[in-house]
Amino acid sequence: EVVGRYERKLGYRRLAQLLHDTAQDIEMPHLGMELAARLGSRLMGPLRNDAHTSDTVGQGLSAVLSYLHLHSPAIRFTLSPPSEGKRSKLVFENNLAAGLALPQLVEKSLLHGCLLLREMTDDACQPRAVLLRHEPLSQPALYRHYFGCPVSFGQADNAVVLDADDLARPCVRADPGLHAIIRFYLDNHA
Repeated sequence: EVVGRYERKLGYRRLAQLLHDTAQDIEMPHLGMELAARLGSRLMGPLRNDAHTSDTVGQGLSAVLSYLHLHSPAIRFTLSPPSEGKRSKLVFENNLAAGLALPQLVEKSLLHGCLLLREMTDDACQPRAVLLRHEPLSQPALYRHYFGCPVSFGQADNAVVLDADDLARPCVRADPGLHAIIRFYLDNHA
């Protein structure tokens, strides 16, 4: 009903179920990660540009988190302050009940976040680990292939672990003038 009709919207719950059902139907348990790998962070539109034109990775992430509700009111990421080990967590949540938090969408969303970090720094910023609440849907080596870091399952959070130093890395396409224009646009659409 919504394909090709851009005025129509597909609800988040339906999108999650569609991704889950499709992965099962085509017997591709890593579908969420494959879709994220093919799309990169392009899906995020102006939010991607807001992040790219920020001075640092941390500022870029904060910019995206401030306006993420414009992309989807159903998802949220939070960035924890660095812990004693000088690591931060970019934690993913959605508004689905725990039993409906389908892993395909979780994996896809976290990989989109990782890919955005890499794009902002031309691959200089790499996650240190990925944490997933669910058990693996595919071979563990496949997760490492997509995320480029160790992935742990059965964790308390769905999160990307970053070194605090990575948050201070400069964005390779930092552009204060363009950043101000993008923020003006986003503020007017918020």
